[in-house]
Amino acid sequence: MIELERDKAQRELLEQQEILRLFEERHHMPSELFYERFQNGVLGDDADFFEWSATYDMCRSVQERLAKFSALPLQ
Repeated sequence: MIELERDKAQRELLEQQEILRLFEERHHMPSELFYERFQNGVLGDDADFFEWSATYDMCRSVQERLAKFSALPLQ
């Protein structure tokens, strides 16, 4: 069961990373820099920025889940 959830999280992470890559190409900025600027109110409130921010948050959440899985033994 854990392996299935881990695999699902890995697939989800790859999907989110691809979406982030597209945002980065569109706006010529790495996601980390975007997120910092957006959180500090530097970039404004364009709808695309809210979507990018949400995707970045989801990606970080999946990374945290995967980190927890890596601490568990394989069954």
